[in-house]
Amino acid sequence: MSRLTFASYETTEAVATLEADWRRLHEKCTYRSAFNSFDFFMASINAFFDPDIALYVLAASDQDGLVAIFPFQLTLLEFGGARLRLLEYAAQWESDKPYPLIREDCEEVAWRDLSAFLAANSQRWHRFDLVEVRDGLPAVSELMRLFRLPAYWARAKDDTLSPTVALSQPWQALWNAHPKMRKKVRRMQNKFGERLRFEVYDQEDDWRTLLDLYVQLESKGWKAGRVGIGKDDYTLSFYRELFPRLAAYGGLRFGLLSLDGEPVAIDVAYIEDKTVYFSHGTYDECYAKYSPGMVSTSLFLRHFFGSGFEEADFLAGYASYLAPWADRIVASRKVTVYRISAPVLYALT
Repeated sequence: MSRLTFASYETTEAVATLEADWRRLHEKCTYRSAFNSFDFFMASINAFFDPDIALYVLAASDQDGLVAIFPFQLTLLEFGGARLRLLEYAAQWESDKPYPLIREDCEEVAWRDLSAFLAANSQRWHRFDLVEVRDGLPAVSELMRLFRLPAYWARAKDDTLSPTVALSQPWQALWNAHPKMRKKVRRMQNKFGERLRFEVYDQEDDWRTLLDLYVQLESKGWKAGRVGIGKDDYTLSFYRELFPRLAAYGGLRFGLLSLDGEPVAIDVAYIEDKTVYFSHGTYDECYAKYSPGMVSTSLFLRHFFGSGFEEADFLAGYASYLAPWADRIVASRKVTVYRISAPVLYALT
């Protein structure tokens, strides 16, 4: 394959012109995720705009069209007494295991030509970070191979862990394997009987009512003002933009556990291809002794079995307490590349 040509998109308006191409590439990229979709990216940069951060989205093409999109940003980093220009993945707020969009079978050439492009534009950056690269993806080995001394110093280290559940197995097998899950669900069902209901909402117009219920429930518990969907105005504005975007493409689900018609627990999941991302959960702490969050998540998880999905991803750091349910724990790696230069040498010595 001949050398790729690169174009940079450095404003939200410019990135918006990539929408159709981004969506097409997303359908056939090596790692298709809810978090590298066009909708997630645009919602994130709109909600979390920072004047000290500059977009640097790189689109790489060959003679047949778009090969890769590297959704990057540039910012300044205080490090070791020096101010370094940092190149990193953009739209990391509320994200998980971000990864560029690279056309299938093009990983090697995409990383090769990205390294050449960054070398030719070395005045733009001193340090390059790529975080939460899921095990099995080529980025780590490619970056470590391409960015080497004496021009660069690259290092890789362990990053986050994500519990995942195989949705292609029979539900009964998972149910039988986890007596604590069964005990918690049955205890709550036996206590409240038909007063207790669990429903899944997946229609395009459901998001507004369920989001409002979620925020109300979250505001009454330990998450209020600290973490979660409603922790601050910026985060809430992000979800108010993201949810209708996802819902328009069938990419959003809510699981609602209610008692006598009042919400007790709510779970939120994103859908992308055959993966379900369990992104958020909250519950009414008045019912804490019944573990309503675990009950709701169990019932929500059951909903996706036998429906053509392959994996439930409980995300990095979100639900480590669910690790006992996991069929595997997916590791990730962080890669940091330094361009050898006076500021970097000062910072590292």
